[in-house]
Parts: sequence; C-alpha cells; structure tokens
Amino acid sequence: MHRWAVSRRIWNRCLLGRCGFNRWIKAGLLLLLFGWGPLLLVLLASWLGLWQNLDPVVGLGLLFVVTLIPALACLGIGLLQTWMSKSE
Repeated sequence: MHRWAVSRRIWNRCLLGRCGFNRWIKAGLLLLLFGWGPLLLVLLASWLGLWQNLDPVVGLGLLFVVTLIPALACLGIGLLQTWMSKSE
C-alpha cells in the first residue's frame, strides 16, 4: 500500500478531513490563529518564565474577545454548510 494512501485514510477519519475545508472554515481558522495565537503565545512564554511583564496582555485579551464570536460563527457556519452538502 502506498504511503499517501495510509495518510489519506488517517486524514479522512478526523472531523475536518471528512467535512472538508470551505471558505467559512478557513476564515474561522484564520481568526483563531491571528486572534487567539498572540495571547496564547504570551501566556505560554510567561508560564515558561520568558515573559515577565504582562501589561501588553490586556490588548491581546481584547483581540481575543473581539475575534471570539466571529471565529466560532465562521466555524459553525462552515461545518453546517459542509454537513448539509454531505447529506444531500
């Protein structure tokens, strides 16, 4: 069996592999990456002791809050669309 066939079978077992990536899911994942990523990186760095001053976390927390609802909405719409298209 080819190597790509095994990896394709593993990918198809996961949720996103089965439902595919449409524009809404890509937009939601980008909002997660750029909206939540900086805050999570700073929190990880402070947990590891690399970041001592947590003052800029307020701005990153606001970025997290502003991107929370749109990211979840985009992911929800994308998953609903792909679920509806697969059931037809």
